[in-house]
Amino acid sequence: DNEQAFRFYPQGIPLPGNLRFPFRQKEGFAFRTRLDVPLYTSGTVRQGIKAAQADLKTADLDVAGARRDLMLQVAEEYVAVLRAQRDAEVADRTVGNFEAHLLDVRMLLTYQRATPNDVLAAQVAVSDARQAAIRARNFLDISRAVYNRRLGRPPTWPVWLRSEARRVGKGGRSRWSPEH
Repeated sequence: DNEQAFRFYPQGIPLPGNLRFPFRQKEGFAFRTRLDVPLYTSGTVRQGIKAAQADLKTADLDVAGARRDLMLQVAEEYVAVLRAQRDAEVADRTVGNFEAHLLDVRMLLTYQRATPNDVLAAQVAVSDARQAAIRARNFLDISRAVYNRRLGRPPTWPVWLRSEARRVGKGGRSRWSPEH
């Protein structure tokens, strides 16, 4: 075996205490670790752990608050869609009522019981009701798009919601109760 038992290292092998040894045995190895542990920290490590735990609790509360806020926003948009649906239904019925009124006024005009101004006024009322119905349907479409966006769906996704309450009247008073 022609191999050398020792190997020469020009920079030297670092040893503790800034000493260097230029030779090392072939089968030998070196291992060095360093651990810095403060002897006295005056409680900063413990307080750092407590602060991290408090930050974790705060983050958990923030997540819970964000979840509740999101649920409230979805509920508000749900109610907005329900109101817009009702408003659109009322507007459509109003158009029908004014159209029936226009037919009545035209009939009265044929019997000379109404004036042409009455017919014009009824026509204006029908036009106003149609415009209000268009606005109500537009608001319904916008409400549905906002609700869909909040739920992460495409804005044109069909939304038909049903109210879970019905009006019950007794003795001239009215109250809301769940449907059975």
